[in-house]
Amino acid sequence: MNRIGDLYWREDRATHIWERHGVTTQEVEEAVFGDPRGRLRRIGSARRSPEETVYEHYGRTLEGRYLMVALLYLGQGVAMPLTAREMTRTERRNKYE
Repeated sequence: MNRIGDLYWREDRATHIWERHGVTTQEVEEAVFGDPRGRLRRIGSARRSPEETVYEHYGRTLEGRYLMVALLYLGQGVAMPLTAREMTRTERRNKYE
């Protein structure tokens, strides 16, 4: 995969990310596409299908929130957000800064 160009949103994932972590879909999009310093890291195969790959993206929103976004790569530049949350201090230090 060269890069992610689009996100495919499932309603249940958007709801989970908001209700559990207080992160909006707009903030996820900002962190993934709007942060030139953002980092994408492959973390392995999906549990349900070894052919699918899961990535972590570390980035900042326009408001300055540091987010970790887990993405399932669907192919052809499209990924589905699985979850998103604030980065821990360790993640900020080791994977972003």
